[in-house]
Parts: sequence; structure tokens; C-alpha cells
Amino acid sequence: MSRKPETLGERLQRLRQTAQLTIPDLSDKSGVAVGTIWNIENSKGDTQLSTLKKITAALNINISDLDL
Repeated sequence: MSRKPETLGERLQRLRQTAQLTIPDLSDKSGVAVGTIWNIENSKGDTQLSTLKKITAALNINISDLDL
């Protein structure tokens, strides 16, 4: 049985947890609001590319790691 593809939010949450960061930690490192990160991880609303660039820089990963 095939598994459903990982959403952007699920992928971001996995990468954040792998980096051993909480949402507030990632917010502090990236300058992105806690609520915005929560919304992305929970697939609420649209996400701007500039926001994802800040988050990926804080996680020290390439934006291509998000498989957009």
C-alpha cells in the first residue's frame, strides 16, 4: 500500500525536529513569527517564498530540501 506524499508542513516539521528546534526556537533563529511557522506546519494558508528562505537559512538547509 502506498503512503501519501509528505506535505510541505510535514516536511518542515520533520526538518525542524531533526534540528532539535521548537517552533519558538526556529522563530528566534529565522525572524519568522511563531504563528506563521505553526500555520506552515499545519498547512494553513499560503506561504511566501521569502518566508521559506528565512526558515531554510535558519535550519541551515537548501530550499530545494523542501521539495517544492
